[in-house]
Amino acid sequence: MSKREWLPSSKSRPCCLCGNHSGWCSTSVTESDTITCKNTTIALSGWKKLKDTTDGGGVFKPLNSAEHPQTPRSESPKTESDIQYQPTNHQTRDRVYRRLMLKNGYLASTYRAELKRRGLSDEQIEAAIDRGWFANWQRGINAEFTTHTENIAGINPATGLTCSCDGLFIPAIKDGRVVGGQIYPQPHVERKLGRSVHVPDELGKYIWLSSSKHGGVNAHCFDTGENPLFLREHPGIQLEQVENLNLCEGALKSAVAALKFEERGQLDPWIGAAGGWFSEQELHQCLKRYPNLKTVTLYPDAGSSHNPSILGHYHRTLDLIGTLTGEQVKTFIAWWGQHTKTESDVDELTAKDLENLIIIETWENAIMGDATIIAVPASVNKRPYFTSSIESGLVKVSFAQNPDGEEIEIREYIGNHLTAVAYINNPERDDAALYLEFKTIQGDIHHWTMPRANLAGDGTAIVAGLLSRDYPFKRKQKSLVIDYLYELGAQVKNNYTITDSSGWVGKSFVLPHKTYGDENLKFRNVDPSPEAITEIAGTLEGWKDNVAARCGGNSRLILGLGTSFAAPLLPIINIESGGFHLLGVTSQGKTIILSVAASVTGVKDIPHWRTTTNGLESTATAFNHLCLPLDEIGQADPKDVGNIAYMLANGQGKARMKKDLSNRKPKTWQLMVLSSGEFGLGSYMKQANITLKGGQEVRLPDVPAVPEGSIYGCFETIHGADTSAQFALALEAGVKEHHGTALDAFLSRLVIDAADPAFVGNLSKQVHLVAAKLAEGTVDSAIGRVAKRFALVQVVLGLAHKYDLLPFPVEDIEWGISTCFKDWLTARGGDGSIEVKQAIERIEHLLVTNEFSDRVYDFRDGDTKTVRNLLAYRTVGKQGHTEEFWVPPTVFDKEFVVGVNKSELVKELQRLGWLLPPRPDGKATHTRSVNGKRIYLYVFPNRKKASEQGEQGEQGNSNPVPKP
Repeated sequence: MSKREWLPSSKSRPCCLCGNHSGWCSTSVTESDTITCKNTTIALSGWKKLKDTTDGGGVFKPLNSAEHPQTPRSESPKTESDIQYQPTNHQTRDRVYRRLMLKNGYLASTYRAELKRRGLSDEQIEAAIDRGWFANWQRGINAEFTTHTENIAGINPATGLTCSCDGLFIPAIKDGRVVGGQIYPQPHVERKLGRSVHVPDELGKYIWLSSSKHGGVNAHCFDTGENPLFLREHPGIQLEQVENLNLCEGALKSAVAALKFEERGQLDPWIGAAGGWFSEQELHQCLKRYPNLKTVTLYPDAGSSHNPSILGHYHRTLDLIGTLTGEQVKTFIAWWGQHTKTESDVDELTAKDLENLIIIETWENAIMGDATIIAVPASVNKRPYFTSSIESGLVKVSFAQNPDGEEIEIREYIGNHLTAVAYINNPERDDAALYLEFKTIQGDIHHWTMPRANLAGDGTAIVAGLLSRDYPFKRKQKSLVIDYLYELGAQVKNNYTITDSSGWVGKSFVLPHKTYGDENLKFRNVDPSPEAITEIAGTLEGWKDNVAARCGGNSRLILGLGTSFAAPLLPIINIESGGFHLLGVTSQGKTIILSVAASVTGVKDIPHWRTTTNGLESTATAFNHLCLPLDEIGQADPKDVGNIAYMLANGQGKARMKKDLSNRKPKTWQLMVLSSGEFGLGSYMKQANITLKGGQEVRLPDVPAVPEGSIYGCFETIHGADTSAQFALALEAGVKEHHGTALDAFLSRLVIDAADPAFVGNLSKQVHLVAAKLAEGTVDSAIGRVAKRFALVQVVLGLAHKYDLLPFPVEDIEWGISTCFKDWLTARGGDGSIEVKQAIERIEHLLVTNEFSDRVYDFRDGDTKTVRNLLAYRTVGKQGHTEEFWVPPTVFDKEFVVGVNKSELVKELQRLGWLLPPRPDGKATHTRSVNGKRIYLYVFPNRKKASEQGEQGEQGNSNPVPKP
């Protein structure tokens, strides 16, 4: 054979025996399986040597099925490290490789950063890892194979798997098994990320994993002896349904492209080939996987049209597909104007690239502009496509031939500029939409979130939406606009998740003006609305100096700060929604406490109680996982107060129906509430003849806005100001200039810390310890639940102090929260159920108002008095004072025991001396004679006895005994 009939080894075509890729070895053109290797004279397993060469090498050919391995004649004995080992089978190699891939169980942050730089999200990276497309590679893990005494999966027992550095391992998977792979060396990754690192001159950009000291040989597939291809298939793909296959250069590039196109809804398989060289037999096996394959689309790298070598590979691949499939599969080329290396490769496609992307049949179709493409002549057959720009508008481009047979371009103007800049959906992935950008009649650039469901109809909703937003287009071309928008859904690069509520979505926290974590998460729209409820203004230092510093020494201001910081922790440590209600007369500073709390979050306008429950649902959703300040409970309808308190705390709105009568998912939230009013929650509910229930008290406990003994209204100290009014004005000025910065800094740290289970567990433990300390000595469970909410505020303030957000001493935190808790407990009436306390008030009212009414039987009257609807019997002492009330059990159960546990009520009445102590058998009733009959009755002693018992009780009990 002449020298011209041999192809030198290269990176895309390494020597099958020694792995050399520098041109030293060669492969026969006429007999493609015949190798001239300059680095060995030994025939490896499965090969036979035809002859020696004069330069110390040999000519080799694989054994056929009829031949048996022969022991080669060694002219120069080799050391064990020089011997090349042929793997046993794919199954063994897969087992060993996967063992190495799973060695660490995670992907190093450097490689994650590179994949993110290429446009992949955390979810896409995790999906790829689960599929086995990416893994860590470390030099150190080869050591465990140095003691092997047998050849396993192509691993030389003397050297292990050779790679000169750590890197990202990109496996090649065949029939579900890892058959080889390439390593993207860490120095190259670091350099791509813009870091200054030393990259050895001999270090290739991608390295075939091998146990050969030269690299390459053991990367080959067993059944073909060729370099493996990198096949990427969607996990749920049905091979019979595949009609199109995509090809591109590179192992890593094929994985990134497959993930990105999957996100756009295109689930076609991808095949990547190192250096663009698609091994013939490996490609044939891939093509045979899909029995209904109709088309193959090649995505050329940028600048390939000016590289004769790469272009030659592409032509060979497209011709090869035709040969292997008997011309039954058509081939196409994807083109987005990638004439030079400055353009995007397939894994870097931008929105503009996708806008210009067309599918062509030949290279000549891609000649556009002034660029010249090295290509062979071919017939022109371009497909029509759309293009849109602010200057030229929306245009449909099609092609035809003039009478002379020359190709001409036809540009049909449709309307002003119109494109989709983002694909959006909700967290449940059931409300897809396109975020359109368009130029109005007036020439302004506007945006509109168009539901993709509109494409299912006749387009009327789309046309109406565009026309109502001043977008002009020709009426007769309405169908073209619909077609254009329909195709855009799969070509948009930017993807956003739009959530209707603020707060945590996965591991990210969403606010109307900013997202902490995944920046592709947005609140209600891609761009922040000018009507957003929160904003960031001023500086953090300004807020600390002018707002937070003045809160030191002021228990109610500390409570307000903590309520805002605590809201994001509710779902983290699983605490129910709730809050606090500040009660006190007007002009004492309640509103400034709410303003200080709102300054943490950056709330622009404090909402009021005066709203409908429907309106408050929307507000509560917007404040999910935030603190909702509500000013002036007195402006609300008393009938709505209890329902609103329950609704806010329960975290769910009303169930409603959609237009199609199916159930609409109710709005949900989890939040902290800080409310204010002149009276407590129970007082407003009494105006509507509604009894305050313990659950309502627990959800929104009444905290006196004015501390005990304060001379400055709601403040204990005014930090050197002349008056409390002057102090309040200074706080208001600080809040107005600086707000939102505190929560911004807090969440920036919290989203990182909250990912650590130990951090969350420690917070939860602290809350339980603080709550137990606050509620120590009490027995009512409602007090414990309220104490837990105060404890949450105390713990989160400690966390904010740790984050360097609070400039006052840390001791002020515990003092401030314990002061508020004690004042709440005192105002409540101490320990005991709120329902029992209300029942006792009701009993007192019944007995006092009916003492001389027709409902009470006075024994002095004998039979002369007519008693209707008997309430009680009354005995009278010598001085005419009531001695005792005897209440029949039926009356007691019906009128005295209302909305309360009877056993708890009786025990409390006996403890307070309102009822006689129980009989020896434990019964609460006693026998009395009525009209000559002994009957059992509840006996209430007279006021004097109750008072005496109360005075005795006060000596050992801080709670005075109420008098009936």
